[in-house]
Amino acid sequence: MKLNGLRKIRFTHVCPNTVNTGNVRRRQAGKKGTRLLQPEEVALKIVEGINRNRSFIGIPLSVYLIPLTKAITPIPALDAFNRFMGIATSSETSVGRGD
Repeated sequence: MKLNGLRKIRFTHVCPNTVNTGNVRRRQAGKKGTRLLQPEEVALKIVEGINRNRSFIGIPLSVYLIPLTKAITPIPALDAFNRFMGIATSSETSVGRGD
């Protein structure tokens, strides 16, 4: 947008972990080392980040480590870690809300 002369338009990238919106089965939502985030908690963090003009909002804070981890870890090691933690298959538990 800045390249096109639109300097007053801002973007915020929001990267939350698993949020309890009804799309995830509760018993399988919290993968090893994670917890199911509540929508109100995530919404509060998003509003706080926007009010502070943040360009990136990671929820929880551990999300900020992902780019660094990806940059310094070989892909086969990341794949093995994701399988071990259940991250690689987490989307398989998504369900419709039913409403």
